[in-house]
Amino acid sequence: MGRFVLRVHPQFSYARPATRAGLILVARAAFCMTGTSAWAYWTTSGSGSASATTGTLNPPSAPVASITGPGAVHLTWTGSTLSNGAPAQGYYVTKTTGGITTAACSSSDASAVTGGGSASGCDDLNVPPATYTYRVIAVYNTWTAPSDPTGQVTVLAPQVVTWAPTTSVLTTASPLTPSTQATALGGAAISYS
Repeated sequence: MGRFVLRVHPQFSYARPATRAGLILVARAAFCMTGTSAWAYWTTSGSGSASATTGTLNPPSAPVASITGPGAVHLTWTGSTLSNGAPAQGYYVTKTTGGITTAACSSSDASAVTGGGSASGCDDLNVPPATYTYRVIAVYNTWTAPSDPTGQVTVLAPQVVTWAPTTSVLTTASPLTPSTQATALGGAAISYS
């Protein structure tokens, strides 16, 4: 049997398989060296609503003030609670006269006069004579809640009565003794000299 051989002229030949593999390898390397970027995006839409409730600190009741002595005012009030029923941590008290507000009962926003609870009170001592209104401020952490003010509270200056009876009117049968229970018409204390 004879052999049949096909010869292709070099001018019309196609690339050899080894050369094609080399070209593919060079193309892959070039692709890897230049790097690639990926781009993507998406959109979405939605809606909704939510609500939340915060706690509140209720104010204490308006304090009730009474004069208990020269330059002394006693205050009482019903304590404050949070909206969940927990008591306030403390209170401080202010007094106002002539548009000027000052600390009362030796308290301040940094130093509560009394702890929490349902009923509280304090004594404001060495109060100069004037007409005041008092207010109690409940404190819980950084929250504060002021009460309504008291009505006007008037602290009077002590009155001195000079007693100088004439000797012509007095007899030893009827000595005069001043009463230690006497008070001035305005409620101020009386002292005798």
